[in-house]
Amino acid sequence: MSIGIASLETSESVNVTNAFDAANHGFIDVDFGFASQFSVKLSGLWVSCESISAGALKTITMRICTDDQGQNIVIPDTDGDISKGLTDSTKGFAVYKIDLNIALDVEKLYFFFKCNTGTTTVAKIKLTYERAL
Repeated sequence: MSIGIASLETSESVNVTNAFDAANHGFIDVDFGFASQFSVKLSGLWVSCESISAGALKTITMRICTDDQGQNIVIPDTDGDISKGLTDSTKGFAVYKIDLNIALDVEKLYFFFKCNTGTTTVAKIKLTYERAL
């Protein structure tokens, strides 16, 4: 059996403050189209940040859920350091290693964010996964 590695992403932006906001989230369509329930191994998450406020903003906390209200949690609150750009400190990335085998029966995963202080905008979310081919 071989393993395929693929990614899904969104270019929908999410405004982030120092508190989770159920009305303000991103999502990725995960309808793989080959079964009503599918098993995958979530591998990694890349979060592109823009408009990073000046000052002490260093971490962004993410939560992944199967509902748009943040109640059905797949990945609990996980902090990631934001690495800011060398020439433009208002842009940066946070990367998370997930390593989770999961059976999904939903068509979307929802992403909620908060930062330790200040504000930022999540400009893009990229999720990688593995599945048997």
